[in-house]
Amino acid sequence: MLPTYIDHILVLLLGLALPFFSGIRGSEKLGQIYFDERIRRRFFISNSLVLWFMAAVVMGIWYWNKRPFELMGFRAPEPGLAAALLAGVLVILYTADVMYSVLSPQELAKTQEQWESAHSEEVIHLAGPESSNRILDQMVTHSMEGKCFLR
Repeated sequence: MLPTYIDHILVLLLGLALPFFSGIRGSEKLGQIYFDERIRRRFFISNSLVLWFMAAVVMGIWYWNKRPFELMGFRAPEPGLAAALLAGVLVILYTADVMYSVLSPQELAKTQEQWESAHSEEVIHLAGPESSNRILDQMVTHSMEGKCFLR
């Protein structure tokens, strides 16, 4: 499966032009902006909307070209001993980290101090856009990698 002209245009627009021009415009205006909670929330949500738009364009082009979505990573994991072992190790390590953070008085005090210094309302408002931004960023980046076409 070879890339089409639309794929090349997409990479030029989303991978080069958009970051370049938004970086230039952003660096010019960055010093003039006071980042309070409302401004940070607006930036985060607008970034999330841009990423949703980019993901929709990428998915639309992918669908239009009748490419399998498995090449983008949308597939169920293959069952097997290695996957089960890795998942088990991840669960054990994560549980151990959580238990250490909860049971250690120093870690618990450090965590409480960090949460008290953070604005809890801001954390709640930004949790959704942050999660979607990470997912969409990976989706768009992975779809624009050359290895999707070389499998």
